[in-house]
Amino acid sequence: MSGVHDSTSDESLQELGLSESWWVGLSARCHKSSKEFGWPILALFLAGPAVPKADITELYMYAALGLPAVVLGFCLRLWSRGYLRGEGFVWDGPYRYVRNPVESGALFVYGGAGALLQLPWWYNLSSLAIGLLYLNFSSLYYERVIFRSLGAPFLRYKQRVRRWVPSSLPGSNRTNRSFTLLHALYNERRSLLWIAAYAVVFGLRRHYRTL
Repeated sequence: MSGVHDSTSDESLQELGLSESWWVGLSARCHKSSKEFGWPILALFLAGPAVPKADITELYMYAALGLPAVVLGFCLRLWSRGYLRGEGFVWDGPYRYVRNPVESGALFVYGGAGALLQLPWWYNLSSLAIGLLYLNFSSLYYERVIFRSLGAPFLRYKQRVRRWVPSSLPGSNRTNRSFTLLHALYNERRSLLWIAAYAVVFGLRRHYRTL
């Protein structure tokens, strides 16, 4: 590993977008503060503007918008989490198309949870933008760590697969599938705590709205 580290040039780091700069410390703190869904978003949802009590039709509408996004987000996270690491990073499954499928799944959950909480659309979009910024800082730090360890293999992967926008071509054509559902469920076990946290926020907002 030391040879890979020594051969890492400043030009390669700049090409990857991971050169030393003011955001390194900030991205490290974002990455360490929450590896799952992020406390900033949870706080934003809790402090969101109050809305009038919805009737049954509106509740169905919010559920129709929010539940599919939440389910899609968790399914994407499970699909991403179920792959065993081979060369220090995963490049099978959804990682063939985006470098951050776990975080992308979290963004879907953010949007769906905001709809279920009946937040105004402008507040929900603002929360999503903050969530994207937060996760982007976190992933930049993580990618920098991986690149420092692995060097060229990760750089080649990065050149083919974008961070957020799905690539036009898959980043890998490997036929060796290492996905297991048990591995996915094990890696997502902490998400149960986040489901409970969102449920608490939902309950608190409904309680204070009806006072």
